Amino acid sequence: MIDDLRPPYRIAFDNARDPYAARNALGIAATTGGPPAPANAQYITAASDATLTAERVATNTATVTWDFATAGQAKANVVAGSFGDVFLAANNAFTGNNSFAATTTLYSTTSFRSTVALPANGIDIIPAVTTGVPSINAVGIDTNISLAIKPKGTGTIDFYGQGVLQARVSNVAGASTYVRIRGAVGQGILDAVGGGYLNIIDANLSSGASGGAISVTPALSDSSTKVATTAFVRNGRTDASAVTTGYVGEYLEAGPFTAAAGSYAINTWVNPGSLSLPAGDWDVWGQISILFATASAGFYAGLSDTAATPDTTWLMSGYMSPVSGDCYAPISAKRFNFTGASKTIYVATNVLSGAAYGFANTYIRARRRS
Repeated sequence: MIDDLRPPYRIAFDNARDPYAARNALGIAATTGGPPAPANAQYITAASDATLTAERVATNTATVTWDFATAGQAKANVVAGSFGDVFLAANNAFTGNNSFAATTTLYSTTSFRSTVALPANGIDIIPAVTTGVPSINAVGIDTNISLAIKPKGTGTIDFYGQGVLQARVSNVAGASTYVRIRGAVGQGILDAVGGGYLNIIDANLSSGASGGAISVTPALSDSSTKVATTAFVRNGRTDASAVTTGYVGEYLEAGPFTAAAGSYAINTWVNPGSLSLPAGDWDVWGQISILFATASAGFYAGLSDTAATPDTTWLMSGYMSPVSGDCYAPISAKRFNFTGASKTIYVATNVLSGAAYGFANTYIRARRRS
């Protein structure tokens, strides 16, 4: 019998066909699925199968667990708090709530945007190459972004160097005054902000390499005695150590200077001694002795910053001996104030009359006054 398969009869025939019947017509014997998979394929399975030879069984570990509860799916879950050292080797952006319970090493720029729903600003942790300095930078949309470090509860902010604590910012509940540190041209500024005052306890204040003064200036409205009434606060020394170079009270001296008999002419300004001083504000003085062979001999002595030349503004000592022998006289103090390079200060002497046998025990001394 020949079927009439012309339309519309062919359409009805095709619609009546079953996919499994078509498969059977092609000679495919299986009746419960597609073609069999190769037994040696590396499948990921929930459990081992005796018919497979190269399957990979998904196995739970301390950091990852597998979930096969949903049909047709295999889900890998990270165990909470299971990671130790975390190494981020490329640019990474954290946009949700992320916490690291152990050491986190950052080898490239890492941006943190916290839990803000639509963050505009955040921080970048920037690593560095050898001899470089890693940094934490504020980044974001705004032009000016401050950076806040906030401890939790009563915790403190500690700064360590060489493995030991170097500085600590304490946490005081209800504090209304805070310390502000500012830089400026030629100076650094430390002040109190918020209406209170700066209370420095057990501090050793130093002017530093520049030698500048340390001044304590109270507010104009402050009539209390919290600060000294003078511009400088310092304690005197209680031992025999010398004052530090450049500090107020620094002491220098030179001598004794001697000269043979007849070394200096009569009525001539000569310099039996000198002292080199660094720049600053100095009080300079000295003493001189001259050996005369006859009575009624005399001399002037003073200080000058020019060799063999008297200074008409000085306070000059004069001495006239009633008898022969050694004549001693102090050299009155004179102030020398200058900047820049060091300057030599001279003892200037003029023997007025008598025979000068020689100079002995001539000294020049100086003390820094400010």
